[in-house]
Amino acid sequence: MLYKPGSTYWGEFTTRRFDTGVRVDADSLPTATMVKNGTDDGTVTLTVTDKGTGNYSVTGTIPVGYAAGDVVAIRVTATVNSVTDHAIIETFVLDSARPGEVYTRLGAPSGASIAADVAGVQSDTNDIQTRLPAALVSGKMDSSAVVSDKTGFSLTTGEHTAIQADADAALAARGVTSARQGYLDNLNIGGLVASQSEVTSVQNNTRVVRTVPSVIERPDSGTLVIPVELLLYDAIGNMEAPDAAPTLAVTNQAGTSRNDHLDSTTLALVSTGRYKALYTVQAADTLEPLYFTFSVVEGGATRVFSNVAVLVDTSAVDFTAADRTKLERLDTDLTTARAAKLDFLTGAVALEASITALKGAGWTNESLKAIYDQVILRLLTSGYTAPDNAGIGSIQTVTNKLSDMITGASPDYAFDTAALANAPAGGGGGGTTDWTSDERSQIRYRLGIDGTEAAPSSNSPNLGTVDANVVSMESNVVNADALAADAVTELQAGLSAPSVDDIEEHLANLHGAGQWGPSGAAGSNTVTLTVIDEDTTDPLPSARVTVKNQAGTVILDQKYTNADGQATFDLDNGNYLTSVSGLPSYSSIADEPLSVPAALSDTYALAPLLPDVAAIDTGGDSPYAIEVA
Repeated sequence: MLYKPGSTYWGEFTTRRFDTGVRVDADSLPTATMVKNGTDDGTVTLTVTDKGTGNYSVTGTIPVGYAAGDVVAIRVTATVNSVTDHAIIETFVLDSARPGEVYTRLGAPSGASIAADVAGVQSDTNDIQTRLPAALVSGKMDSSAVVSDKTGFSLTTGEHTAIQADADAALAARGVTSARQGYLDNLNIGGLVASQSEVTSVQNNTRVVRTVPSVIERPDSGTLVIPVELLLYDAIGNMEAPDAAPTLAVTNQAGTSRNDHLDSTTLALVSTGRYKALYTVQAADTLEPLYFTFSVVEGGATRVFSNVAVLVDTSAVDFTAADRTKLERLDTDLTTARAAKLDFLTGAVALEASITALKGAGWTNESLKAIYDQVILRLLTSGYTAPDNAGIGSIQTVTNKLSDMITGASPDYAFDTAALANAPAGGGGGGTTDWTSDERSQIRYRLGIDGTEAAPSSNSPNLGTVDANVVSMESNVVNADALAADAVTELQAGLSAPSVDDIEEHLANLHGAGQWGPSGAAGSNTVTLTVIDEDTTDPLPSARVTVKNQAGTVILDQKYTNADGQATFDLDNGNYLTSVSGLPSYSSIADEPLSVPAALSDTYALAPLLPDVAAIDTGGDSPYAIEVA
């Protein structure tokens, strides 16, 4: 539509979600701004009206102070699903009059049409030209008559001049001037003069189409080339060439140039009216809005057109087959019972700090891992109930009393005199009565002092009479140091080295049958065992790898994998059994055969023990939200 200063503007636009493309209402009523020659005009009021779901209209009046040739754009701003964006919904060039007004000024044709009237003028003009001399005198028609052959009709020079002056005056009175005679020459076009419908179709505004994607995905790696095209049309839809090759500038929301991503700021000609540029997106580019501004010169007037695109992360918008596989795995493995165990992870931060403190005190990853394994093993024991805070407090109350009963320093702790005095014979344990007669009889009998099991006949001999015997025996006690020295002497005298057969039998029991032969050193074969995640193939550190003899009766070595998921062993030639365990969130492998030196490396894949998804909620702002019941 053509507009002039003072015209009433009307237009429409829609709003949609970026992630789904579905037309929805904006979060609030959008706003509209009139842009004159590239500058926002805040004095113009544009009214935005809600016409239905995601459909809006814009109305307003173009100021009378605008002039023909001004480029006017209507820009709307809307926020959809918390994302704010701008868009130019229409751009036009003001004219001094609209096509209907041009027709009114021409007036109604006197004949069948304006074309018929013009054809009549052409016919009359041709007739006039046949009556005019071919040559002009001083730019004027020579109207002097030659009557010298008529006696009495000869004209003087003055008479010739007077007649010519009269003719010029008559023609001038009819509106015939030299300029208008030149116009008559222009009508000799060898065809029909333009009709009324053809005159009405003349429009000064160039039609433009820009192919710029509204959303551009940033690649995870490498680059992505986006073609951008500009198509120009004349008033009746034919491709039209501008005065010069259009140009393109790209900026972000802050106005920072992004032209370095273009192959050229001057668009390349593809065909008449069609131009193209290439915009390269790199993996390291910032996620931001991009404004593509085209500049076109047509008929000496410069027109500016703009498109906006949003650069987004491809990983955030693309839902891949691998993502679907992971969701299905969660749906299978995350049970309600397993999900409830996540509540016990609330102390993870404090636990991490405690482990860090322990490691600083000299603990290693292997020692902490061993403690962890023992705790998990104890918790998983059938029938075991872990103590709560009250139970631990009761235990601490009792153990605190030990400090009052112990003397000495580690490792030579001993009960003090008071503690010994409170032993059972002294009323310890809370008892207040002495031994009964039967109890004392039993004690004497067990000591072999006197009496019978049921009731001793007398209390003699007693401990008092035995004491003298004990003293007399003291001199006969064997000296411990002397006894130890004698034992060593006897052992050394009777000690003999094992025979070759003894060693062969022992090694066969540990490693299987083999042959004696030269070797660089014991366990000269370096064997590397690797533990990985079955799904991701990532290395698994801190896994416990155990190597046993072929019979599985003797553990030969046990190590934990390093950060690369590897444990290295030095083994002799022979057959072994290997097992992998110690990772609660992964499966275990038991007694896998290993033959050395046939295999100097092996890889064990552990399956992750993932929880099951209880429910998947795709509602809310995010289409990928997972909610565990």
